[in-house]
Parts: sequence; C-alpha cells; structure tokens
Amino acid sequence: MTIIRALINDPSIIIADEPTAHLDTKLSREFMEIVGRFKEEKKAILIASHDPLVYQSDVVDRVINLRDGRVDPIVA
Repeated sequence: MTIIRALINDPSIIIADEPTAHLDTKLSREFMEIVGRFKEEKKAILIASHDPLVYQSDVVDRVINLRDGRVDPIVA
C-alpha cells in the first residue's frame, strides 16, 4: 500500500531504500522488471541496496559504492 501511495501522483523521481530486502528472488526480479518500466518512462530512480539482483541488474545505469560514509573507488 505504501508503494501505491508513493506512485499515485506519478512522480518523476523515485527513491527506494533496500526495496528487495524482504523479498524472495522471484519477487526481487519482478520488482526490477517494474524498475525497468519506470526507466522506459524516463523516470529517475535512485535505489540504495546491498542486493546483487539490484545492483547487477541490466536496468541499472550506474553503481556508486559507499563504504564508511565515503564513495569507494570502483576497481575494474
């Protein structure tokens, strides 16, 4: 219900903190499909997550690693 209230006014920016924290793998993938649809609608989406299903998803454009309150250099 909280998600519905957040999306009812068609926001252009969506912020989600650990949205897959209590979901199983199937539901986490379904959530990322929904994120993909938001992306197609040109919505800006900011997700804070420890879940590899999120940060390794094909719909993710950029990953920023934070460690101890600082941006952690990305090692390629």
